[in-house]
This record gives sequence, C-alpha cells and structure tokens, in this order.
Amino acid sequence: FFSSRVIAEESPFDPSLSFDLQQAEASSLRRVELTAKETRTLSFARPLVRAEVFNPEMIEVYQPDQRALQLFGKQPGVSHIRVFDAENRAHTFEVAILPNTNELEFVLRSQFPEANLKVTPYSSGVMLSGDVQSDEHVDQIVAIAEDFYPRVLQNIKLRDPQQVLLHVRVMEVSRTKLRALGFDLRCGIVGDGRGGHGFLDTLREHDLAKVLAEPTLVAISGRNASFRVGGEFPVIVSGALGTSSIEYKPYGMEIDF
Repeated sequence: FFSSRVIAEESPFDPSLSFDLQQAEASSLRRVELTAKETRTLSFARPLVRAEVFNPEMIEVYQPDQRALQLFGKQPGVSHIRVFDAENRAHTFEVAILPNTNELEFVLRSQFPEANLKVTPYSSGVMLSGDVQSDEHVDQIVAIAEDFYPRVLQNIKLRDPQQVLLHVRVMEVSRTKLRALGFDLRCGIVGDGRGGHGFLDTLREHDLAKVLAEPTLVAISGRNASFRVGGEFPVIVSGALGTSSIEYKPYGMEIDF
C-alpha cells in the first residue's frame, strides 16, 4: 500500500517551488500540488528522519538536506506522503500531481494564434477557458486537447463579433442607352464613393437606370454575407412511375459580400 524508506539520498532534481511549514501541526493534513515531471520542495522547521510514500508509482521523494523534501511527480493522480521528525511526530500531506500542459499549450498557440486561451490542469484532465472567434475553433481546440488528456472540460466563449454596416443599392441599367452615350459598364465606375453615387444618381434622373432595392445590411466582420433581389417560383418536376413533385427555383439577383 505504501513504501517506507530512509530519505538520505541526494536529489537529482533542482527545486522549483518551496513551502515553509514551520508552523505545521503534526495532526493536520496539508495539500500540495505539483505538475507531472516537475519538482516541488517542502521545507520543515525540524530535521526529518524518514518518509512513507503512498502510491510510489505516482511520486518520488528525495531529501536534499535534513529540513527539506523534494517531490517529483511521475504521473497525474492523487497520493499521500507521511514524514517523521526526530521526535517521531508524523506530518501527512495529500499530493495532487496535475497534468503537464506545456506541449498542449504550445500546439494551441501555434494553431490558434489569435485565440485567447488558458489551460488549467486538474487531477484527471484539463479545463479550457478563454475566448475565440468562431464555434468551429471551439470544436477544433477541444478535439486537440482530447488527444492529450482523457477528460477535457471547456468554458470557451465566443468573442463579441464586430459588425459592419453595408449600404447597398441594386439598380437596373439600360446598356443599350448607355452604349449610345459612349459608356461601357464592363469597365466599372472609376472614382471615389461619392463620385460613383453621383454617376448613378445622374443615370436615374435621366431614366437610364431604375433602383430595384436599396437595403442597409448588417454583417459580421470576417464572415460572408449575401442579399437577394427576387424570390422563388414553383416548377413541376417529373419523377419515376409517372409521379411529379414541385421544386422552387430562385430568380432575380443575388449579391455576395
């Protein structure tokens, strides 16, 4: 169930974090968290003589000196250690070894550089939080995390999208009359926005163009938008064995942005 050893070996790991437990009560249970494949140091006010390690497949214990312990997490999970001082007083610690998320964080940063993500490990998996630009990114991020860890909880939110206001004018123009005046719309309208609107207004005033629709559209920045002038009409479609059905075909003009 546990292994007992005299901890007098020299630690091969450099301490990364430390605790000052000089005021610890012998009967109190302390919780310690560390990341898998990393080391954390516990400091004591009195010299230690031995330690009992529960689940040694999860954690290794080393003693760099008589008043300190170094804990090395082998794999994620929860274990316990019990240390004894010179007066044979026992101090018990619950040790939570959390998953190492460095590799996952590197992959997410490289694949989603514009996302604001945070990876929080817990004993059996990771929690993903932050914000992204689309639902599709959320599904992709969770799928990547599930390749690393058996359990993935996500609290990722969609970033507030930026809206774009589009003023659209759909016009029907007589090409025959324009060609007679020397204009060719295939070359487009040259000039700034105000000049282009002025040209179209002139065409309408001289009955060379007719406004079919003049909507104002609200679109989401970075996403496609469309507008259709027209509608649908029914068409009878013949089927097998003399049956028929009705399909609706669109007509008019559709503009994609």
